Amino acid sequence: MFFTLIAWHYGPGLRFTASNALYLPVGMFRYFSVATLTRTLLAPWHRILTPRGRGFDPAAFFTAIGENFVSRLAGAIVRIFVIAFGLAATVVSAVIGAAWLGIWLFLPAAVPAIAAWGVILVADAFR
Repeated sequence: MFFTLIAWHYGPGLRFTASNALYLPVGMFRYFSVATLTRTLLAPWHRILTPRGRGFDPAAFFTAIGENFVSRLAGAIVRIFVIAFGLAATVVSAVIGAAWLGIWLFLPAAVPAIAAWGVILVADAFR
């Protein structure tokens, strides 16, 4: 039974753990829509645009340009913060996934090591 467990742990179990460790940062990247937000960085905030109107009215024209600029600036600021947070979450999840994969590799050796450490501690207590 021990060898079956080791075969599973380093076979299908390792493949499953590695795929989950890979999909964790990919999922974070997609959850925060980093690619889409980067592509639409200068798009207006919530598609709020001021129409210029008909004809040529300089006051309405410059008002529309100013309001549209502010809308795009607000959209860019919010998107930059979400992109930064999404990239940070992606990096953290990649580090956590890599750490878990490293821990997974040494888990079978941890059981006898912890048991030996317990025996050593008990032996030291009776000295």
